[in-house]
Amino acid sequence: MKAGRLTAYLAVNQLTPREWTPQDIALLEETAQRTWTAVQQARAEAALRQSKDRLRLALESAQLGTWDWDIVENRFTWDTVCKTILGVPLDTEASLEVFFQALHPDERERLQQGIQEVLNPTNDGYHEAEYRVVGIEDQSERWVRAKGQVYFDATGNPLRFIGTILDITAKKQAEATIKTDLEATQLLRDLSTRLVSEDNVQVLYEEILAAAIHLLHADAGTMQILDEATQDLLMLATQGLDRTFVQHFYRVDASSNTSCGLALKNGTRSFINFNVPEVDDPHGSAKRHFQAGYLSAQSTPLISRNGK
Repeated sequence: MKAGRLTAYLAVNQLTPREWTPQDIALLEETAQRTWTAVQQARAEAALRQSKDRLRLALESAQLGTWDWDIVENRFTWDTVCKTILGVPLDTEASLEVFFQALHPDERERLQQGIQEVLNPTNDGYHEAEYRVVGIEDQSERWVRAKGQVYFDATGNPLRFIGTILDITAKKQAEATIKTDLEATQLLRDLSTRLVSEDNVQVLYEEILAAAIHLLHADAGTMQILDEATQDLLMLATQGLDRTFVQHFYRVDASSNTSCGLALKNGTRSFINFNVPEVDDPHGSAKRHFQAGYLSAQSTPLISRNGK
């Protein structure tokens, strides 16, 4: 009986008549109690194994890594997923030093301060942070989100710090893309507003060129127009180029192998690599760009309403 409820039944049988003494009964009761204790322990161990299995499956499904810092013994435990996210070899012995080695250099001071704060018993011991790591093994930069909890003893000494880590690189990249798209949309809206009220055509050229350079994250750029009489390309606006360079390319043959020349010829966006052999650069245009520090360029043709 447990808490007034029948939980198990133990029967002892004997083939011949027997008078059961109080000692016999006491022995049977002790045996029953020990047997029941063993049954309870076995059930608890089975439930614990099932709970651990469910937790492991949940962590694997969520691609969460786990870490455990026994602060008293200064012993760290990282699971395989945690080591993979941090970019450290799987046979690496976990430690605080290895963790900081895996951090992006710009994150180390902030995380050092964050750990000191979470170990302070005046706080609640809860830790949550997003930061970058650079894999020791693969040198790959990743964004991670960590959540953890510090447990203290009765006097406020930190005993244990456990938590999870998640690779959120894809999420951060998506957020950056959305931010860039929103900035580009706003830039084009602002440009459209300015162009409507602008009478100076040169200002229009420069505004359009500046917007294109910003949107493409380029270092420099030009806007050129075809002189149909001479079949030359003339520069209308430039940004980021020195005067000597502009003077040299102010007027070029439309059939040249510059990126604008190729775009004019193909009628589509064209790309050119400036680090090419001389045999592929008969006019020396690519060489001059390369010597000026430019590796490549792309040009987009602007088509007039009549299709030219």
